[in-house]
Amino acid sequence: LRHSGDSFSLVYFSDHGLAFKERGKAVQYLAHDDKFQQNFQVPFMVLSSDSKAHRIIKARRSANDFLSFFSQWTGISAKEIKNRYRFISEQKAGPVYITNFKLQKVDYNHLGSDIFSLK
Repeated sequence: LRHSGDSFSLVYFSDHGLAFKERGKAVQYLAHDDKFQQNFQVPFMVLSSDSKAHRIIKARRSANDFLSFFSQWTGISAKEIKNRYRFISEQKAGPVYITNFKLQKVDYNHLGSDIFSLK
């Protein structure tokens, strides 16, 4: 794209993280789950032809705010989209809620932790 001279903007994200299954057994594997914070910690990247710097933002974000991000990114607005904070910033977003497999709203901070450690 750079050699074409055309401008571009790209967003990449994963829709879910993974959890260890059968941990400690002879055959372990990774699968989608909804019980741990790590299941919702996924990559989210924004690339563009006019970017001047590489930034890593540590602030927690929720997929429930994706429309807010999309509105800010594209400049498209609608009265139904509430921009409570600047998505691409270190600004705190307030409480983060996830939607579990039972379609229930759950506070992210109430989820357990599934830490991976090498022995």
